[in-house]
Amino acid sequence: SYITPCISICTIDAATNICIGCKRTRDQIKNWPNMTFEDRMKIMHQLGYGRRKTRLNREDILEGTTKDK
Repeated sequence: SYITPCISICTIDAATNICIGCKRTRDQIKNWPNMTFEDRMKIMHQLGYGRRKTRLNREDILEGTTKDK
């Protein structure tokens, strides 16, 4: 078993050739099982995985808000 960005919304956009669910190209999806862990992690990072989506500062935490900065 290995990590994957697939969210089971597997539809390729004909104009971009990119999956609307996971944002990988058709070739990335096809080659995913044969890629090294390092290659998969590079793609995951390019897709935004491993980065915080929202950055909170101290005031936000104290106020209990989660708005984007």
